[in-house]
Amino acid sequence: MAYLDDVIVFSTFAEHITRLESVLKAILESGLRHLVDAQGIRTDPSHVAAMAGYPAPRNVKELRRFLGLCGYYRRFVHRFAVIARPLTTLLRKQVEWRWGEEEKEAFSRLKKCPMESPVLRHFDDKLPTEIYTDASQQGLRAVLIQRGPLEERYHSNELECLAVVWALHRFRHYVHCRKFTVVTDNAAVMWLFSSKKSSGKLAC
Repeated sequence: MAYLDDVIVFSTFAEHITRLESVLKAILESGLRHLVDAQGIRTDPSHVAAMAGYPAPRNVKELRRFLGLCGYYRRFVHRFAVIARPLTTLLRKQVEWRWGEEEKEAFSRLKKCPMESPVLRHFDDKLPTEIYTDASQQGLRAVLIQRGPLEERYHSNELECLAVVWALHRFRHYVHCRKFTVVTDNAAVMWLFSSKKSSGKLAC
């Protein structure tokens, strides 16, 4: 069985290559593709270049379609949620449609970001694994690294604890049943794991 996002390919060993080729061909024809090599995973330059000419959305339906395309490259874009916030706000109920300078700037940046994206290294189960988390009123952030540089650190309380839970859930297929280190600069998280009397939102 092979698993990629929402795609499951199930077959006997003898049938698997044939079925997998059919699934990958369908994905390729849909324009959803990354380049995978020994160095890691990267965006396909020929595909992301086409985003440069993507027309500005005129309504919520067209905006959803654009954000859906951008979401495919979300993990390659640093601070994706922050950049996209002016646009995702327009998807909320009872929010009047507007296409001002803030929305235009977010739209322009999202089109460019995939073309400037980094190479995501393959996970190596022989290397030490660390998870860095951060949180604010605008959202949660986490990165799983192996001997990578430190990320910027921020301060908060319950949101920092929530960021750890969110990160562990997101990376669970890498760290489940494996020793790893959660790195955080927030005292609230340190207190949570050392406290014997947590309750409410902070109860473990």
